[in-house]
Amino acid sequence: MNPTPFEQHVFQTYRQLRVAMALTCALLAGGLVVAGLLMAVPVQPTLSDYYYAEMPPAHLRAGFVGLLVSLGVMLISYRGYTMWDNVIHNVAGIFSIGIAAFPMQCPFSDTGEHLELCVATPWDGLHYACAVLAFGCALGSIAYGGGRLFREIPTQEVLRVLDRWRLGCGIVIGIGVLFPAFALFFGQTRSVHPFVIVAEAGAFLGFGAYWWALTWCVARVNEVRRQERKNWGEAVIESTALDTTKAQEFRIDPLVEIP
Repeated sequence: MNPTPFEQHVFQTYRQLRVAMALTCALLAGGLVVAGLLMAVPVQPTLSDYYYAEMPPAHLRAGFVGLLVSLGVMLISYRGYTMWDNVIHNVAGIFSIGIAAFPMQCPFSDTGEHLELCVATPWDGLHYACAVLAFGCALGSIAYGGGRLFREIPTQEVLRVLDRWRLGCGIVIGIGVLFPAFALFFGQTRSVHPFVIVAEAGAFLGFGAYWWALTWCVARVNEVRRQERKNWGEAVIESTALDTTKAQEFRIDPLVEIP
């Protein structure tokens, strides 16, 4: 049975939401750096430094906060294929918003200058904790991969491609989490520049690439199902000869598409 107009609307909403998350991750990875260079702001040691990169903070802070909050809201809005799939994305969205709501320690606190531009947080490490937990949830999302319910749907060919993307994206995100965490632990975020920001940008790109791969996977599965449904319907019509009523009855098949 072909999708109804309402079902098509749902499918398009899911697809556009996944693409929007992929593009938001790409903008977080490279958009801030490019925008900063266009405004004569040098590349910062970490992506978090773009919160205080301008004097006074303006466009780059707005971009940093806006993109993180947008990503968080989309992750919370995304309905997973299972309860745990949904929980993982909801928690990732909350921590993504937390990264923006609790900025890094103010870089001016040591010099005493521009203290009016600093934003107080309950705990200086809250920003970094939210960042690590958000990327940890991103890894959890990739590892879970929609759960058993989703993995029973695609063909083996599609699953193999998706699993390769999941492995690659997971490795990139893992490096993006571990490298800055070690640098922060040893207080070396400035001396290892630009490797920290490269690792962070790679983690966002990895998460965005996963959503892009998932979008391709769903589209491919639905394409295969449409072809199978067409072939199955033609075979039923041939087997029932001129009995069109029976043929139409058999056309209602279980090969439904997925959002």
